[in-house]
Amino acid sequence: MKLLALGPQQTTLWWVALGIGLVVELVALSLLEFLLGLVKTIDAGVLSVWEMGKRVAANTATTWMFNQTAQLAEELGREVSVGTYKAPLASQGNGGPQGPSQGNGGPQDQGAERPRRSVPRNYLA
Repeated sequence: MKLLALGPQQTTLWWVALGIGLVVELVALSLLEFLLGLVKTIDAGVLSVWEMGKRVAANTATTWMFNQTAQLAEELGREVSVGTYKAPLASQGNGGPQGPSQGNGGPQDQGAERPRRSVPRNYLA
């Protein structure tokens, strides 16, 4: 068996090649670490977007009922005549017993006369 010996110049070239390989490996390792950091950052961002999406979905799950709610609120407003009630002025008193000609502008004044209280005033005194 014949052994091939390397000269000093060839040994130096092998050490240079191994050094270049080590530098390439360190650069690749650092780039992979940088990429891993970016992936973790993106993952955290995606997770926060996913959580926010779930919260938005939970908050908007019942928006389809807004139309019905608006209609019912409008009916209720018409029923209790919200827009036509006027608070009594100080000169008109504070809503005590009134004769048939006096009124405070509330819904009671718009139709037939009805009693103001179901319990007498001095009942609780």
